[in-house]
Amino acid sequence: MGMTEYERILFMDADTLAVGSLGSLLDMQQWLNHPSKRVAAAMDFSRGSWTRSWNSGILLLKPDATEAAHIYSLLTDPGKQEVARSIPAVDGDQSFLNWLYPHTSEAFARLPLEFNGMSHVEVLQPHVWAEVMPKLHAIHFTTRKGWGCPERYERPAWTIDSAKPCPRTGPWVDGVRSAELCYCSVGYLWWRAMSSVPDSGKRKHVQQRLRY
Repeated sequence: MGMTEYERILFMDADTLAVGSLGSLLDMQQWLNHPSKRVAAAMDFSRGSWTRSWNSGILLLKPDATEAAHIYSLLTDPGKQEVARSIPAVDGDQSFLNWLYPHTSEAFARLPLEFNGMSHVEVLQPHVWAEVMPKLHAIHFTTRKGWGCPERYERPAWTIDSAKPCPRTGPWVDGVRSAELCYCSVGYLWWRAMSSVPDSGKRKHVQQRLRY
């Protein structure tokens, strides 16, 4: 129980993509070296500012059977379920995990943004994105998914000013030229990754499943 046969577990959402080495991310001595440390993740950016919660799209976990049993009891024990049910379910697992391991707790270790490059930062904090983009290790397509970005295989000429015409809230309209690359400055990396799948039939199947 608790996957304790592993020293560490790296969780990556289906809308994430490794674009660099993850070796330093898996370095337990750097992130989860203290016995009290349980999880390492990057802080979240929402509604125009950095929040007090962390993003669970990419997280490093230290397996522990006792801890796993405790979490299981919170979700299944009738005497404890009321506590779990009181947590806002806005972000699903992320809300629960932030309640369980607040960023201020000893159990949490903060990862730099380059290990969870949330693509909405491109528009909402373009200066930060310009600094992080060259050293990204993993991308998290938080607003427009990689498969929803224009099919291209070369990096677009993105600058800080590229974010100005992009809608900051609400849906965008595909096909509007000024918005085609909004939230998609690194979308080409997803298309490159898909093109490397050897079986073209399998690649098309994956693309269709992701789109629908």
